[in-house]
Amino acid sequence: MADAVLPSVAPQEWPPGSSGRPGCFTAIEVPAQLAADLALLTAHRADLVADRVRMINRLRDVLTGIFPALERAFDYSAHKGALVLLTGYQTPAAIRRRGRARLTAWLADRSVRGADAVAATALEAATAQHTVLPGEDVAATIVADLAAQILALDDRLKRIDRQIRDTFHARDGPNRDFYRKQRGEGCKHVQAVIALARRRVSVLWALLRDNRIFTPDPVAQTA
Repeated sequence: MADAVLPSVAPQEWPPGSSGRPGCFTAIEVPAQLAADLALLTAHRADLVADRVRMINRLRDVLTGIFPALERAFDYSAHKGALVLLTGYQTPAAIRRRGRARLTAWLADRSVRGADAVAATALEAATAQHTVLPGEDVAATIVADLAAQILALDDRLKRIDRQIRDTFHARDGPNRDFYRKQRGEGCKHVQAVIALARRRVSVLWALLRDNRIFTPDPVAQTA
């Protein structure tokens, strides 16, 4: 399988404000298998993120219908503890019956950070609403299910992030080889890392300058 080739940048074409040793920059060859693997993984991650946004929006919509005060109390897109809360408690009456102390203990048992603050916020919302809205039982079940799905999806996103990182590090031979070459020429670790960073900046500069995007297939050379 052919390797992907990024544009070559001559030493005098480095972007303004950058510097480097003359003649040390050459074309970066990215293994096509690495490019293909990363493209698949990042596309899959984007799909999962879109699914998460959709589920968060649905959860907020359903929760607003039965417990608007609790819906307003947390940012469910960024608060894991609030999602854990919803897996067990979705209605004002259920939260009031549990009470702050026991709800704090329940959340702490599930490794929620700031369990007492989450419990206090939930209890404040529950205290503000004593009306039972239509469809509460069914909606509560849906909210609990959505919260559990979002938490599971977050775990999947963490796994795919690790897979992307491990795939890149395991197969990113060109950058590793360039770093080793710099060390072999007498550069210290920091110097070699800086040289590699400058190399990457130059490639990005060339792509922007030529109005090109990265492609896993080598660009045909014109006569």
